[in-house]
Parts: sequence; structure tokens; C-alpha cells
Amino acid sequence: MDSDKRITWSMNPPASAAFLDHPGDSARRLREGAAGAAVAALGAPADWPAELRLLTGLILGASEAMFVAWGPQRVFFYNDAYAPILGSRHPAALGQPIQQVWSDIWPTISPLFDRVDAGDSVQMDDLALTMQRDGQSVDTHFSFGYHPVRDDRGAVVGLFCVCRETTMLRQEQRLRDEAQARLLRAESSRRFSEERFKSAVQAVGVMWTNNAQGEMVGEQSGWAALSGQTRDQYQGYGWASAVHPDDAAPTLAAWKQAVAQQRNFEWEHRVRSPEGRWRRYAVRAVQVLAIDGTVREWVGVHIDVTEARQASEALREADRRKDEFLAILAHELRNPLAPIRSAASVLGHPGLTPGELAASRDIINRQVRHMAWLLDDLLDISRISAGRLELSLREQPLREVVQAAIETARPLLDEKHHTLHIDLPSLDVEVDEVRLSQVVANLLLNAAKYTDPGGRIDITAQVEAGELVIAIRDNGVGITPEQLPYVFDMFSPLRNVSHQSQGGLGIGLALSRGLVELHCGRLAAASAGLGCGSTFSLVLPVRRTEAKPLPMDSATTQRALGRPKQNAALSILIADDNHDAADSLAMLLSLDHHEVHVANDGPSALTLAAQVRPQVALLDIGMPGLDGHEVARRLRREPWGASMLIVALTGWGQQDDQLRSQAAGFDHHYTKPVDPQALIDRLQAWQQSLVPAG
Repeated sequence: MDSDKRITWSMNPPASAAFLDHPGDSARRLREGAAGAAVAALGAPADWPAELRLLTGLILGASEAMFVAWGPQRVFFYNDAYAPILGSRHPAALGQPIQQVWSDIWPTISPLFDRVDAGDSVQMDDLALTMQRDGQSVDTHFSFGYHPVRDDRGAVVGLFCVCRETTMLRQEQRLRDEAQARLLRAESSRRFSEERFKSAVQAVGVMWTNNAQGEMVGEQSGWAALSGQTRDQYQGYGWASAVHPDDAAPTLAAWKQAVAQQRNFEWEHRVRSPEGRWRRYAVRAVQVLAIDGTVREWVGVHIDVTEARQASEALREADRRKDEFLAILAHELRNPLAPIRSAASVLGHPGLTPGELAASRDIINRQVRHMAWLLDDLLDISRISAGRLELSLREQPLREVVQAAIETARPLLDEKHHTLHIDLPSLDVEVDEVRLSQVVANLLLNAAKYTDPGGRIDITAQVEAGELVIAIRDNGVGITPEQLPYVFDMFSPLRNVSHQSQGGLGIGLALSRGLVELHCGRLAAASAGLGCGSTFSLVLPVRRTEAKPLPMDSATTQRALGRPKQNAALSILIADDNHDAADSLAMLLSLDHHEVHVANDGPSALTLAAQVRPQVALLDIGMPGLDGHEVARRLRREPWGASMLIVALTGWGQQDDQLRSQAAGFDHHYTKPVDPQALIDRLQAWQQSLVPAG
């Protein structure tokens, strides 16, 4: 094309059927509606998608063999130049699914179509195909390119192909003669088709041309807009100065080799934008042949793939972090199992002393609490992410909230011999006591974990400008400036490598931030660097009130006077298909002087309940035969089961699980492993509620 000609196009061409106004049999049949049913299903040609109208007009006006496979059915549109390749399949092939037309070679070319569906271009040179022609199997060779066609949202909606049969020199010469004759007949429309083709390419990328020697010449408005270079700057190989310094030399070498070998060029490199930013582009270039078969010019396109590559890198990073998290999770869950197994073995020793028994029991309890803590953190993160975690807000003394957190962190604080300093005001705060205590406990555990033995941890609080600021400071290993911005990210590695053995899933701080934000607060971290300790600040909106004396309710009275007098025995049904879980719970409740009956599936639980008429039913959910929900529903329908205390003991702890349990008739829902004392206290409270006041 002359250098002073410019490309013009319409981004939104008017919908019409003018794109079918071309000579030839294929165009006539499409105009007359003499194509397959799949074409008719597309409606009137003027109503076809814009991309299909553009490409159909392009191929009908072209002299090269071209086709389009459109939509999920891959409806087959082709031009007259392609008809000789079809042979007797034409004209019936027009508008049919292409896999039916080329059923004999479909096993070979189907994977290429799949690659195009995935968004890749495919170029094949002299591909050997054995096809049926005139009732005989014939060995043929073809060179062709398959290219994806995208809609305005970027989705692949079709395939565009330019192909050439290279079976024999005689056939090549015949095809060349025919192509030359068609070019002479269609010269008046060729330039229009070329403009439309360039417009189609421009819709998916920035188009440019080089001369036969691979040099950029003339006006290149697309490249100028992409790179910000002037015409004088990009002439020849000057365009390479806009390519990233690390990519420029390899790009030039590969490009010159492709030009010398007269083969299609595919590459990827970074180009500086006019604003000075580096963008990554996929580069495609093909040769345009003159009538005599020599290379006339090169036509190429730059497609911006910056976001796609960034997304791909993000997915790879997420996958890496997922694998790392699963490895840490396995480590964290295995760690408690080792002392549990050892302590369980000690319990079976005949010479076990009372002190050893107590120590083994404490070990098991501590490790089970640790595993339950890990699982609860995981579930809470999931609930926060899904927006299903709700707070139960009420006024609480700040000191009680912090004291509950300290009790949770006390084992690790004592184990590492840390000194804890507390300076809190007498202040009531409107919070979810359990969740805020969980946040403070997480921050304390984090400080204890990353502070060397014998360290100091301070908990202070003060009200500033209507906000409560709770600060937890340690003199531990500190946080590097590089890590500080990511300290609250999920699974983010913290501190330095010398403290990696402390373990942890990397979710405690992320969970804490989510819980604080639910309180309309914020969480911040500060550190002067490694070896300088760290400070985590919890900021909440609050109003100062006078500290109120605690009422002497029943729970306070019990704590003051000691454990209440042992209640009368309850008749309790335990149903769990895990024999160890059922038997150990039965043993525990029997030691508390209750009458316990055990079943290991749903039907057995109902039969046993009908016999003993229990006052309490402790039911697992996932039992064989009948699950716990159905057992609860049937118990509630019995006259003697209407007032029964029915408790779910299950591994399913999401909010939806609790709602299903409530709908089935359960009074309470406990997630395994249940705290034995909490269960016993629940039974006693229920039993006491049955005693008439007097």
C-alpha cells in the first residue's frame, strides 16, 4: 500500500446485508438463504453479529481460500476460493457444522480447534491430511493459520482461517494460476477487502506493516500511538528503541531470522507507552505475497497482554501460597497429634502415678484446644469472607475482655517465661466479647510467639478523640519494612527465618483484622525493624462510661462459692457412628454419675430411645441409616421427646449447619471437639431449670 494512504473504518457499521454483495456461488447462496439450517438459525444476515458480518464479507471478497467456523456449533462459512478444497462436499457444506463436513480429518484438526477456543492462534505448514475425495482416500498437504475471533468482551466466538493446499507442484501451480486469475478479476474489490481486513485486525490489536526486508517504512499511525515514537524514530529498525532494553536484542534477532526464512513471526516483549510505562505485548506477523509469489510486505499486530500476564502470575502465586498453606496446615495439625498419642500411650501404662495421669490429661486437653483453635480460625475466616459472621454486641468491661484473652494465651506466655504488663482504664465497651477477646488473644499469641524467652509484653489502652486504642507491644524480633505492608494478608510470612519454627497458619492476623473491621474499627502494625520489637494497635469507636460494679448473678455466685452441689443423675442417650467418640463421652458422663446409653447409628438410636425414654439426647449429625437431623425430628414427634434436651455434637460448624440443626429440633449445636466441662455445665444448667422456684 502507498505510504501516504491512511486506514479508515467505522467502529459501529450500520447493520445491513451489504456484506453479501459479492460475486460468486457462496455469496449467492448466502444471499438466497440456500445454506444449512444452522445459518437459518442465525436469523436474517443483517441481524448477524457484527464480527460475523465483517468476516463473512471479508472472505467472500477475498481471492485466497478462507473460511469462518462460527459459534458453539462451528457453523461453516467459506468463499469460492475454498470450494475446490471441498470438492463434492460443496455446496452442501455451506452452513453445516464443520466437524460434520470434515468428519474424515476431524480427529487430526480437532485439537487445533480446541487451541483456538482457548485463545491461541495456530499456524501449520504442509500438514499431512488423508481425506476422502471422489470416494477415494487421498494424501494431501495444507498450510494454514487458525485464528480466534473475539467479540467486544474478549470472548472467543469463532475461528478464522486462511489456507493453501500444497499437495503437489502441479496442484500448487494450478492453484496459483487460478488465484492470479481471481486476483485480476477482483482487483477492483481487493483494496476494499484489504481495508476491512485491517479494520478487523485493528479491533483486536495495533497493526503495522514492514517492507519485504522487514524494515518499518512510511506512516505507521498504530505503532506511533502505541509507542509514542515519531515517524523518523521508528523508521527502519528504529522501532526497537521503544522495546524494553532486555527484550530489544532478542526481538531483533528473532525478527530478522523470520524475515530471512520467510516464516510467520510470533513473539512477546515489553514496549514503553507514551506515558513511560512498560506494557507487555504478544506480537504476530505474517508475509503478504505478490502475484508472482514473492514477499511484498509483512503485516503484523501487537496485542496488549499485560493484564492477562499479570493475572496469570497472580494465579501462579496464589497456587504457590495455597500449596504452602496446605503444607503448614498439615504441619500444624500433626504437631498436636504427637503429644496426644504419647500421652494416650502413657495412660495405658499399669504403673501410672496420679501426677503422671494429671500431666497426661493436661497435655491432651491443651493439644485438643490448640487443634480446635486452628479449626475455628479457619471457619471464622471463611465466614468473614462470605459475609456470614454476625456480632453479638453488648456492653462489657474492657478488663474482662482482655482477661479472657490473657487466659487463652497464658500457656504460651508461661512456657516462654514472658513478663506481661497490663495498664487498662476502667471502661465499658460495646463489643462482641467473644470475638474481641479472640482478637486480643491472637495479638498476644503473636507477640509471645515472636519474642525470645524471658521477653516483655505490654497491654495498654487509652481513649483518644472518641476512640479506644488498645496497644500490644513486645520486645521481640520485629518486622522488616518490606514485610510490614503485608502483615495482615492471608498466609503472609512474618518475622525472620530464625523464628519460622514457631509455626502458625498465617491466618490469625488476617482473621483479627476482619473481626475488628466488623466492629467498625481498624488494626495497625508498627515496627522499627528486625530486633526492635513490634506494636499492634487495635482502634475501636467507644464512649467512656463509669465502671459499674458487677452484679452478683448466679454465675458469679457459683464462682465465688465453688462448684454447685452435684445434681441428680440424668438419663442420657449418645448416638455417634464413631465408636471411640461415643464411648469416651459415655465414660466421661458416667463419671459425672449420669445414666448413659450408647447407639452407633440412627435406627439403633431411635430403638434405644423408645426403650429407655432418655431425658437428654446427644446426637452426631452424619450417622449411617438416619442422620442426626432425622433422628432429632422423630424424637420430637414422640410425646416423651417433646421436652427432651437434644444437643448436636458434630464436625459441621458453619452458620447454615447451625440453622439446619435448629430447624430439625436441636436445642444446642456444639462443634467437635466439644469442651467436656462446657457440656457438663450445659447439662447442669438445663437440669436446674427444671427445678421449680421456691
